[in-house]
Amino acid sequence: MQSRMFKAVLIVCLLAFLAVLFMFSPIFQLNEVIVSGYGTVSNAEIRQRLDTNTSTNLLFFNTNAARSRVMENLYISDVSFTRDITNRRLYVQVRERRLAAFVEHTPGSFLYIDDEGRVLEVRHSVSQP
Repeated sequence: MQSRMFKAVLIVCLLAFLAVLFMFSPIFQLNEVIVSGYGTVSNAEIRQRLDTNTSTNLLFFNTNAARSRVMENLYISDVSFTRDITNRRLYVQVRERRLAAFVEHTPGSFLYIDDEGRVLEVRHSVSQP
């Protein structure tokens, strides 16, 4: 009876080990990041905030942390992620806020305001960001 129990525990441990080994294998390493929907914010800045590299595992990629980092830029209103495990791709869809007005704050500085009344930034000149 104990020998059967030992064999069952051994098989379960072996299967768990193989599953963990499989999940951390290079099969799930990120191959490509495809960003869409950006305009004001550069592709390079979005990629930098994602904090990914070729050793990033798609199964364990923390979308909540990445979303928080990307949305630190006030021009971004939303970001969503889609994982393509078979092609090892991460699709990033960015939605930006629309700039609605420039308001002179103090002489020589202007508030950039979106269509919801949110101040996006303060600049010393008026130009399309």
